[in-house]
Amino acid sequence: MKTPIKKFTQILFILSIPTASLLAASSNDDVLKRLENLENEIASLKSKNIQLQEKLNKNTSESMEEELGTLEDRLDEVETMVLTDKIDFGLGFRNRVENYEQKLSDGTKISDKYNFSSKLWLNMNADITENMSFHGRATMYKYWSDSDVAFENSNSILASMGGQTQQAPSKYDYKQGRMPGDTALYIDRAYIDWTVYDGEIPVILTIGRQPATDGPSYEFKENTVRKATYSALFLDAPQDGIVMTAKLDKLLGESLDSFRFGYGKAFQAHDASYVGSEFSTISGDALQDTHMMGLFLEGKIPSVPNSFWMLSYIGGGDMPANPTASVGNENIGDMAVYGVSLQFSNLLSSGVDLFAHYGISNLTPNGKTIDMGFGPMGLMTNEIGDTDDKNGYAYWVGGRYNPYFLPDLKIGYEYNHGSKNWFSFLFGSNDIVNKLATRGDAHEIYVVYDINRYAYIQAGALMVDYDYTGSGVHVGAPMSVSNSPRAIDTLANYYLQFSLLY
Repeated sequence: MKTPIKKFTQILFILSIPTASLLAASSNDDVLKRLENLENEIASLKSKNIQLQEKLNKNTSESMEEELGTLEDRLDEVETMVLTDKIDFGLGFRNRVENYEQKLSDGTKISDKYNFSSKLWLNMNADITENMSFHGRATMYKYWSDSDVAFENSNSILASMGGQTQQAPSKYDYKQGRMPGDTALYIDRAYIDWTVYDGEIPVILTIGRQPATDGPSYEFKENTVRKATYSALFLDAPQDGIVMTAKLDKLLGESLDSFRFGYGKAFQAHDASYVGSEFSTISGDALQDTHMMGLFLEGKIPSVPNSFWMLSYIGGGDMPANPTASVGNENIGDMAVYGVSLQFSNLLSSGVDLFAHYGISNLTPNGKTIDMGFGPMGLMTNEIGDTDDKNGYAYWVGGRYNPYFLPDLKIGYEYNHGSKNWFSFLFGSNDIVNKLATRGDAHEIYVVYDINRYAYIQAGALMVDYDYTGSGVHVGAPMSVSNSPRAIDTLANYYLQFSLLY
């Protein structure tokens, strides 16, 4: 028999089952909700974690890129510093407009106006060791909107200087970069100065493409410092060779500063090419090397600061009739040029610069001639078998004045005269008229205004009066302009230019 307490306990147990079920069901729903909320929170945290990771990656990437960019800039700066520490670079830039007027011997007048040109110089200098240095210069020279080589067209106003047609210079090594052409850079000097002995009489070897262009006294008109070793009246052309300089000033004083001996080649005969792995060459019995030799003495005028004198001799053996011809060329003789130069800069602190150059040319034909469409022509002769010497002379004088009350202004004048048989090594003159080759008279006046220490403006006029044909040409006999039909009688060039030298 069950007691009341047992019955009551049983009743409570029975009643608790559905309640527990209800409670269990309620608890499961709550757990599920909590699990769902937890999953949502986890998903949200995952999303935030992904966003945070992306942000961190982005910031890290940008930071790394910024650091890498800064590092690259620093490396570039270091590389540039290393390069510029080894090589010093300089530049020159010139824009020029020229207006030519020409009168022929038959009275015909021709003009060619508004010829614009640009010229660029890139200078390079490097100290290799204490006794060795490198010097170079690359040049671009062209007419605006034109890539034709000057004088290529024989109908050009300047194609015939004094009645004889100049050959196209595009094939001439010494014309490249010296006459208007295309936008290519040409090397007009690249040489090593090597002090092989540094004793009481130092000995220096200059090896390579020599500083033989734009020499004294062009620096006055060009408003710059002396840029070459040799007088521009005797030699103005890129010249490959080797020069030995003995510095005598320690022994003899500045009045006799140096002695130079040089060897080079004006032309070198070869016609060779590579085809695949094969080398072929044409035997050039008719092709002749033109060997050049020079002797120079230079010193300063005693008790006159900023002055120098120079004695020069340049000889050329085996002059070619047509150096661009691979066949049919001839050695037509030998020639030599010798003379004296004097120059004074800011004479006695007066602001006056003065110079004078005098030269004699001696050409010895060997009797050989070639026919280039004008009949037989030899070295300064038209006669087959002619071996008589052809002697000429020229002088070039001028000055420049820089008024003390107008320190930015310079006024200059130059005059040169050449005789009938005058000819020198002016193959690569930077002057398109090549006035120093004139067989006749040339006058030039100019004004220079300095904009700042690097830039200047220049205006000038050049007047040339030819007496004989063939100025600047060594092939064929000069003829009187008055007796030559359609030879150039007079030529005028009016120019304006802006220059930058840095």
